[in-house]
Amino acid sequence: MKPAYIALRFRTCLTRRKYKYMESLMIKDRQRLQSGVPELERSVEYIEMLQKKKEGGDGEAPMKTRFNLSDQVYAQAEVPAAGTVCLWVGAGVMVEYSYEEAHSLLSEKLELGAKKIIEIDESLAFLRENRTTTEVNITRSFNYDVKSRRGGK
Repeated sequence: MKPAYIALRFRTCLTRRKYKYMESLMIKDRQRLQSGVPELERSVEYIEMLQKKKEGGDGEAPMKTRFNLSDQVYAQAEVPAAGTVCLWVGAGVMVEYSYEEAHSLLSEKLELGAKKIIEIDESLAFLRENRTTTEVNITRSFNYDVKSRRGGK
């Protein structure tokens, strides 16, 4: 075999691996973002419920609720109405926000997440199209090489 042919085969393998690796990273990012969307939606619903309760005149009455201690373990509690909620902002940090601030922050995160998912889907489509084009071109070059070697004999 010619050294150029071996080098071409090696580059081909690297290109295919690179595309598959990039695709797997994008798929993981999309799954991570999609798994966070339901939790954000529930949080926005809870804050809207608290806002309605506060506006309805029941704002001072304590609320009975269940909260998650760990997987499949819940505790019941009576929570006094405070007009604020605490949100995890990352790195083990919890910040207290008013209902309005928390609602706008979570809604903004939800919108950004949806935009990012759409962006990732578009990038994945482009990447898959590129990979297909590359594989077709590689196949054509191999076929040309085989054909030229047969014709040379």
